[in-house]
Amino acid sequence: MAGIAWPMTIVNMTDPEVMEWILENHDDYFSGSKGFFNGVVSSVVMRYDTASNDPLIPAFMNHKPNPKNRTLCGLWNSKIKGSLGTAIYSIYPILKKHQHLDEVFHYQSLSDLATRLRES
Repeated sequence: MAGIAWPMTIVNMTDPEVMEWILENHDDYFSGSKGFFNGVVSSVVMRYDTASNDPLIPAFMNHKPNPKNRTLCGLWNSKIKGSLGTAIYSIYPILKKHQHLDEVFHYQSLSDLATRLRES
């Protein structure tokens, strides 16, 4: 699931409506898999590392779905905006400092990894 999220995220950053559709249908296709969202976060961490000034990153992260769809707005704010904000501003600097960016290519909790690195 994490692997399929990479291209779905990177290719569709210019069209966040695609990720809206994915969020709305997540349970049908990914059965609530945490791996999918791990892949979303991991792909954006790598994109940020290779192109931190790319305006697509904050535009994608801060995208605002139709406010009439409160469920989708809540999902976007927690699963996309919140997760990516934590990843870029909290996890990425630790992975970069400890030279462990390659770890985003392994399915694991990046928060737990950052905590272990911070404490070492």
